[in-house]
Amino acid sequence: MLPSPVRRILTKRVQEAVEGVFNLYAKGILADEDHVTGALVYSLAEKLDGLQVGDVRVRAFTFSRGQEARTGADLGVALSADLRGVKLTKYMLMQAKRCECLPGKNYELSDGNIEGKLLDQCRKMLSVARSSYVLVYTRSELCGFLAYRAADVLGFDGASDARGSVGSISCAKLSSLWAIPLPELFDDLLKCKMGDVMLDKPFFREEELSNLPLILEERGYSARRWVAISVRESKE
Repeated sequence: MLPSPVRRILTKRVQEAVEGVFNLYAKGILADEDHVTGALVYSLAEKLDGLQVGDVRVRAFTFSRGQEARTGADLGVALSADLRGVKLTKYMLMQAKRCECLPGKNYELSDGNIEGKLLDQCRKMLSVARSSYVLVYTRSELCGFLAYRAADVLGFDGASDARGSVGSISCAKLSSLWAIPLPELFDDLLKCKMGDVMLDKPFFREEELSNLPLILEERGYSARRWVAISVRESKE
């Protein structure tokens, strides 16, 4: 949906933001997933806000709330676009977790803080957004930050493990699912390959953009933190 030159530059900026936050987490400067998510939101906004690519202007806005969201989501991402006569707003929700990445093995995860509660969190997110993900932070350059479809994770609900525990989930179990590096997930959003479309209000006027995260909250798309990205043809 976005012109290829615009999408490539935006994806590169997202990659830079993710790499910067990953380096802070890998060094132990960011202690847990809440710190990482907060840093990620503001790093994305810093890298994207004010970007001008030809006649296309990009703005980015953030919003955070103190309490846990009703949907169980830690991070929400919204894309609002008005380009070449196409006007739409898409969004996705993510629940953040920590796992370790096993050395020398591609995207194989081990110890972390994933437990049975995650299945309920996935159910809550999916009740309002099909484009819901579990975002896993690792300290390994091999894995980086990975996203897993919440619907895939929910497939473990009702399945028993080797000890007979029903509905169990762990970092190791996620290794059997399809993993998407976080920058690639953003690229898919920019390509409009994924992301839920807002049906009741598919487009936001210029003066509404800074309030986009709050507007999303009012419509039930609740997340603890939001980054909202606006891509529009410049009027200048």
